[in-house]
Amino acid sequence: MGYTVVTSNNALINDIQLPIGIGLNFETSQLFDRIYQNTTQVLNNLKLLLLTKMGERYGIPTYGSELLYVLFQPNLNNLKDAVKELIRIPINKWLPNVNVIDIVITTSEDDPNLQHEIEIKIIFSVDDTLVQELNINTTEFGTVTTSTGVVI
Repeated sequence: MGYTVVTSNNALINDIQLPIGIGLNFETSQLFDRIYQNTTQVLNNLKLLLLTKMGERYGIPTYGSELLYVLFQPNLNNLKDAVKELIRIPINKWLPNVNVIDIVITTSEDDPNLQHEIEIKIIFSVDDTLVQELNINTTEFGTVTTSTGVVI
């Protein structure tokens, strides 16, 4: 079967919104979602970078962060500054277009309801346009969840 190459001069290309990437989808039977917005792609790239262990990515041993190694260690309150650096360094190296505005780490010392849990909120923007946040939460059972939002 032959393939047709469509150039940007073709009128049909203007009627079709082309995806800029793919993201994982664990909520439906379809594993990959097409991504059409830059903000969604940046959030996916940020989650992928921070939740990939150093050396885990084949062919790129320096890609990732050491965040998952530290999150389940005791006495995180003493390591808050180190955790912030474990987040900032890979972002500066691999995602230089992401501007980290603030990193807020909440532990059981800050909130007694979080007995064995840690909450990390990363507030960032891309090209100083839209301020977003990525929340990373851990539980005592060894699970990590993420959620996203827009900061108003």
